[in-house]
Amino acid sequence: MGDPPKDASHLREHLALHQLWLDKAAGGVRADLTGSTLTDLKLEGVNLREAILCDTRFIDTNLSSADLSGADLTNSDLRRANLMGADLSGANLTNAGFQFALLGGVYFVEAQIVGTRFDKANMRDTRLFEARLVGAHFTDANLSGAYFNRCAIVECNFAGADLTAATLLRARLQACRFNQAHADTVADFSLASLMSSRFNGANLTTSDLTSAILTGVRELTIQQLGAARTAAGTTLPNGTSGPYRRGSGAERPVTR
Repeated sequence: MGDPPKDASHLREHLALHQLWLDKAAGGVRADLTGSTLTDLKLEGVNLREAILCDTRFIDTNLSSADLSGADLTNSDLRRANLMGADLSGANLTNAGFQFALLGGVYFVEAQIVGTRFDKANMRDTRLFEARLVGAHFTDANLSGAYFNRCAIVECNFAGADLTAATLLRARLQACRFNQAHADTVADFSLASLMSSRFNGANLTTSDLTSAILTGVRELTIQQLGAARTAAGTTLPNGTSGPYRRGSGAERPVTR
């Protein structure tokens, strides 16, 4: 690990050497900013692709349109950072903190999102295609218009999140929490598996569950399922095929 940057000019040296490394040019050195404090800086458009940024503090920093694809951001702190339009495809975000961050239009394609905190972040229109999410927190986050297509989502917390018009095409969810979440205005769960997840108090008005797998889903009420769109392709919580009919008891998962 190299010495962390002490000031803005030292950081520019790291970035210049990193660009040479990316270009496979002589003298290039991969940026390793582990443990650095880079708070409240203007780093819009910065290229830190594949950089090592473990335990780095980016609190209140402007990283809009930055290239952080393939970067290792394990344990990094990006609270209140502006990452609008940034690329974090393939990044390792294990235990990183994005609370209150601006993440609109960010690409998280194939990112590793394990234990990551997105509480109250603005993630409108983010792309999380084929990302792996385990134990992540999206409490009260704005996920309207977000894409979770083909994601593997395990034991994540979406309590109070706004999932309006979000798309979860072929996503595989297990034991997630959607308590008090808003998934109305045609949130699309097409071909999604939601097994053993919880939906206590979630608003599913007009949500598209026409081909969703709801086997074992708990805390869904008659009113919630009645307000959502179900069809013959829906697997209801009790394991039967849809569409959901009031009074059928299909909202209750089978206990073994």
